[in-house]
Amino acid sequence: MLLGLLFGTSCKKFIAVEGAGDQLEQSQVFSNDATANNAVAGMYRYMRDFVYGSNSFAAYLALSSDDSYSYFSVPVWDEYANNTLQSNNGALPWQAPYNIIYQANGIVEGLKDNNKLSPAARDQYEGEAKLMRSYCYLFLVNLFGDVPLLTTTAVSINASAARTESAKVYALILSDLKDAQSLLKKDYAFSEGKKIRANYWVATALLARVYLYMGDWANSKVAAQEVIGSGQFSLLSELNDYAIENNQEALLQLANQVTERIWEPFVFAYGDIPVMPFRPGFIDSFEPNDQRRTKWVRMVTYEGGQYYLPYKYKLTVPGPERYTLLRLAEQYLIRAEANAHLGELTEAVDDLNVIRNRAGLPSLAVTISQDECLAAVAQERRMELFTEAGHRWFDLKRTGKLDGIMQLEKPSTWKSYAALFPIPISELQTNPALQQNPGY
Repeated sequence: MLLGLLFGTSCKKFIAVEGAGDQLEQSQVFSNDATANNAVAGMYRYMRDFVYGSNSFAAYLALSSDDSYSYFSVPVWDEYANNTLQSNNGALPWQAPYNIIYQANGIVEGLKDNNKLSPAARDQYEGEAKLMRSYCYLFLVNLFGDVPLLTTTAVSINASAARTESAKVYALILSDLKDAQSLLKKDYAFSEGKKIRANYWVATALLARVYLYMGDWANSKVAAQEVIGSGQFSLLSELNDYAIENNQEALLQLANQVTERIWEPFVFAYGDIPVMPFRPGFIDSFEPNDQRRTKWVRMVTYEGGQYYLPYKYKLTVPGPERYTLLRLAEQYLIRAEANAHLGELTEAVDDLNVIRNRAGLPSLAVTISQDECLAAVAQERRMELFTEAGHRWFDLKRTGKLDGIMQLEKPSTWKSYAALFPIPISELQTNPALQQNPGY
């Protein structure tokens, strides 16, 4: 249960510290730059394991959408693939993001009125904590709807927190990201040039996504434009370099230890045994000669059948690949969608063609209608961002297409209420202030 995991039985406030082998009291963590830095690094590790670890929610959300299915019948996977999630499913994405939020809250609290750390370190850590908190709340509010808005480590407050309306959750997300922009530098010097810690551009890129989800096209365009026009990033010319450490397209990658492998190839397949292959409809959506199918999808033969699997991550042993959380291609697609809604169709098509041409596809005509342009945006987002942290599921929801597509894709199991996930039964049992989503 969340409260027991986060707070234990003690009234003292503890924060997980990378490399400490345990948890330290908040007063210990923020007594010097080294332990504070390790606490922030621990927050990134939580994020890595949550989104892309061995229980990857990137994979679970691919199952929930119309992209992937479960080849083997495993109850946890089947509930995602069939959109029949139960409130007692132990893999619901509730506890993990709230763990990160708790860590972020502890960091923000520990930095307040702190004179033991250098000013530059305080700014960096606070900016990173607020950015991670905003990412988790964006995830939660789009999966569960109204969720408890926790901004403290106080047990007396958190233990009985009710659900907060989504608009207020989004208000905190925006506030956190704007604070992060003001606190973080515009380079990666803090992480010795490696893109494994957040900076100003990471906050701005995530802000562009948030505005897009809110339907604030003008601000979404401004934020995406700033990232694209910064000159700090460029699209990869070689798609096979997608996950290479510190590549020029990446904005934020989640580091793994040098002895640790990337889990993604194992989550979707055991070698040539398909675990979560793509649905035929997804594979059929690729245009002829799309290099993303050639280089980011692999085919395996198993028990007489042919199956297609994600292949953005290539290695099954430790190597130079890193999990990619944010990258430049998404910013082009965000700006394209914003421009399409704003009626700036020529600019929207120009951005789409940048992504299409990189994939080896011909340019779209600039004479397409607004509806055709938005359809093209949806197509390019699907082919470009598949299996990346739930983009397809969130895109279907925010554009109002989820119900119609799921009725066609999964007619025997889909129910409209499944657009929101159930709150875990354990949380309802420990916090009477919480109420379950309709249908569960």
